Amino acid sequence: MPAPLEPGDPRRLGDYDVMARLGEGGQGTVYLCTGPDGVRVAIKLLKGHTDPATQRRLARELEAVKRVAPFCTAQVISFEDRFIVSEFVNGPSLQDRVQHDGPIGGSDLIRLAIGTASALAAIHDAGVVHRDFKPANVLLGPDGPRVVDFGIARQIDAGSSMTAAMGTPGYIAPEQLRGEAVTPASDLFAWAATIVFAATGRHPFGADTVALIYQRILAHEPDVSAVPQNLRPMVEACLAKNPADRPVARDLMVSLVSPQGAAVQGLSTGPKPPLQPDVPRPQTQPIQPLAVALRRRKQAKIAVMTLLAALLAGLVALAFAFWPTGDDTQTTAKPKQTSASAPATPTTIPTGVLEAYAGTWTGTVRNQADSTAQPTNITLTLRPGRTKGTWAAGGCSQDVVFQSAKLDSLTLQHVEIPGQCGGGTITASLKGSTLSYSWTASDKTSTYSGELTKS
Repeated sequence: MPAPLEPGDPRRLGDYDVMARLGEGGQGTVYLCTGPDGVRVAIKLLKGHTDPATQRRLARELEAVKRVAPFCTAQVISFEDRFIVSEFVNGPSLQDRVQHDGPIGGSDLIRLAIGTASALAAIHDAGVVHRDFKPANVLLGPDGPRVVDFGIARQIDAGSSMTAAMGTPGYIAPEQLRGEAVTPASDLFAWAATIVFAATGRHPFGADTVALIYQRILAHEPDVSAVPQNLRPMVEACLAKNPADRPVARDLMVSLVSPQGAAVQGLSTGPKPPLQPDVPRPQTQPIQPLAVALRRRKQAKIAVMTLLAALLAGLVALAFAFWPTGDDTQTTAKPKQTSASAPATPTTIPTGVLEAYAGTWTGTVRNQADSTAQPTNITLTLRPGRTKGTWAAGGCSQDVVFQSAKLDSLTLQHVEIPGQCGGGTITASLKGSTLSYSWTASDKTSTYSGELTKS
């Protein structure tokens, strides 16, 4: 909701008078403004986008955004110099609504799901990927939900590589964390996570450290048991780890409003106007309709269960073949029994650097075996989804190679450069905004530890 202007805020942007603050994010500040005709608009003043090449690129992208049907989005009006002018939606964000009043249920939740799915269908049909769909970017206007903030939206381009560098923890799709291309399917994952938050008041992958959230997104299934049954199949399909298993937004929208598609209660059962078969569905990879996605997930689960059963049968046969008999059984170790209700939790992620660890980290470390030694300056630079980074200590600078990312730490290695750098292993773990750093020499003769901060 509008807040008073602060001392450093502008009082005028182009032809618009600045009236109040609406919010602030990583890309800029959003203001409530009034135009010459007295109509209120929302203006985002961008940070750092001043060079001509960037302005031309933003102008092209926003022209694509302006093609999005305005019925369930905040329409972009213009891009002028360093600010984006869009329609003002008079209502709280979904984030604020749930935090202040609790979860949404019943027909209100159904309307929210349909409205936001329809918005994504319109966005994707215009050839745009939103890339930061989340509760804070859904405004609950007097005429229904509106999707806003296309500040980091991008025009769909099969030749571009959209990585995990942008997005919000908890709503970033697995492929973004793996450094793969961002497509309309990534928006569908974020939509499902948003609906879980709306229905439960909880983040679908927890609210712990960023590293833990990313671990769960990559390796765990979220708890959707509190989502109403009539929405749960669609939510589960959109939360598939493989983007090819998620439905497209248009099929999701149809499933939500069709009694045959989702058995949604309380909606009209009358005939629906047919969709135009020749409307293009821009996407960079084939994405299956909802029914196919659900069937593929079920088939995959059956295949996994069959494989596990075969492996178990083989292990049982092997155990009986070598199981000792007679009195010796009292002194022979037997296999330990494990509870079937407590499956093992994966602790290692077979991927590149997580976004939480990305950036340039600097600080000083000390030799743990010599308290009198002078501290050493460290610079560690990592990029999300990559398997290599750079490391500098004193007069040495070289590449470090990603080894593994466990539940609470990241492991990197670098080899010795004779006469310049000693080889070693780096273990780093996030402690809030600080990186706890430890370097152990390859020969185990020394260990340097300290705290790094992102510069």
